[in-house]
Amino acid sequence: VDFRNREIAQFRWGAGFFGASVGGMGMGGYAGIGWKGYKENWTLQEAQVTGLWTSKGLTPSIFGINAGLSVTFGTDADNSVPGPWVPEPHGMSSVLLGWSVGASITKAVVPISVDFGASYCWYLNSECFESLEEFIKYLWLPLCEDCQGTSERAIVSGLRFGIHAPSFPIISEMAFSVIAALYDRRVRETDYKPECSPGSVTTRKDPAHLIRQIGDLMFTNARLLEDLVSKWDVFVHEMSMAEAYNPDMEKSKEYRKWLKAATTEFQACPKQGPISEISSDTMDVFKEMTDDELHGLCKTYKKQFGLELFCDAPGQTRQSLEERLLIYDNLKEGWLSTQDLQKLMMALRSTSIAGKIFAERRHECLHNDTTKILSSVDARVYVYRCMPSLEGLKVLESKATDKQMLRLCELKGLQCSSETNVVWKKACKVCDTRAIRKLQKFCAKCGKKEIDKHGMATKILQVFGGGFIEPAGPNNPFGSCERTEDCWMPNTECIGNEGSKVCSCKAGTCFNLVKNIRNWKDNTDMFPICQAESSAWREIVAGMKRSFLIYRYTLGLMASQIKALPKN
Repeated sequence: VDFRNREIAQFRWGAGFFGASVGGMGMGGYAGIGWKGYKENWTLQEAQVTGLWTSKGLTPSIFGINAGLSVTFGTDADNSVPGPWVPEPHGMSSVLLGWSVGASITKAVVPISVDFGASYCWYLNSECFESLEEFIKYLWLPLCEDCQGTSERAIVSGLRFGIHAPSFPIISEMAFSVIAALYDRRVRETDYKPECSPGSVTTRKDPAHLIRQIGDLMFTNARLLEDLVSKWDVFVHEMSMAEAYNPDMEKSKEYRKWLKAATTEFQACPKQGPISEISSDTMDVFKEMTDDELHGLCKTYKKQFGLELFCDAPGQTRQSLEERLLIYDNLKEGWLSTQDLQKLMMALRSTSIAGKIFAERRHECLHNDTTKILSSVDARVYVYRCMPSLEGLKVLESKATDKQMLRLCELKGLQCSSETNVVWKKACKVCDTRAIRKLQKFCAKCGKKEIDKHGMATKILQVFGGGFIEPAGPNNPFGSCERTEDCWMPNTECIGNEGSKVCSCKAGTCFNLVKNIRNWKDNTDMFPICQAESSAWREIVAGMKRSFLIYRYTLGLMASQIKALPKN
């Protein structure tokens, strides 16, 4: 228990010791108090790692069974360098009162025992509390408030109960409650902001902490990638030397083991360019989220950008919510070009309200005086980025009719309506029998379709080029697509879920960058291709390096997206 940060944590620990307790076995419990020294503002996860201790006990023995009390004095230890741990008296220190019952050869002879030992602690989990009242409440109740799911709540609560039961119950809770109240009112500074351990179940509710953790992981991955890339030439040289000295290297057991690891644990044959990889990475993140976290993200988007995302739409499955958020994640970074606006305007008819709005914005981008004073490059960007996709989304939702939206969906081959009575699906089978005459009102509802206007709008904008991933074209061979015919580059096909399809290399081919033979002297002039997958080790190694470089590029893009998040 950390009174400064109002944190309750659980640890598992291992100890090595020497003394009177070595020749016996038993069980017991303990409770005590400590002080953190120079680690005063550290969280429990950061502060509680290693320690040295000495224990003195009085354990009288009756018929070989001993029972008694002991006092343990502990101090912090530094294990940062190899060798014996160094006592750190200015760190965490503690005094513990314990009890034990057991059998011991040495204690049967001498009832006074002395032990010396060292302990290493592994952090399991913790929970932090904002108010003193809530903190004291859970000092008494061995329950986990912020745990998610029945399984996690049962495990953590059971662990806390197992710790409470043998540790002088009621007495220790009363003492800790008094200390917590006195520390809150007399010791802690009024301007001090309590910190919570990085692995705490409470930090899941803090988006800022989550972003910091993501940033730390991205930085660690980037360092690992840089280290791998820097050592790549040495690895290739060693493989070349092995091949030169052993022409049958590829038949060896070691090579087959390496080949299996290279093709299964690494992406030696990438199927897409770096931009498209972001979409699959984002979907993987969504799949790892719990249901509560996924709904929380949906509600956060809804609040920040003022859009109705229908996070709790009736009949919505987890898969449909993941797809909806993936499309929206692409749209919030995307722009509609003047060409995209022209396509939308023509599809909606220029005489409609939404069509007129798109036409006016397109005219402004093409003929605005601003483009005249910009350089040719800036003017081109201004034309390509004419309207933010989220603004186009609001126009479609508020100005386009249901009939117009459905027509656009049919035009693009999208599924934009769903059955309203999903729960009644089995019950509606009765409508195929003669009983339909007696159940006309009920059966009239079974055939109806529900129109999800927001879902239609996001899918329509995605296929019209409003997403972060631009439509496939000569300058973007791995862009978004509707069908395989949209993928212009040889050996590519259109894959993915509806509304988030992208062009990808076909099976048996791999993404690669090759030099332009017309400009051979320029090493930066390269273009993408999908070439046949090779079984030669040099090509496999080259594919692995390309994957690392693509991942490094993707990390940079993800970092820029995190940096662009709203500050509050």
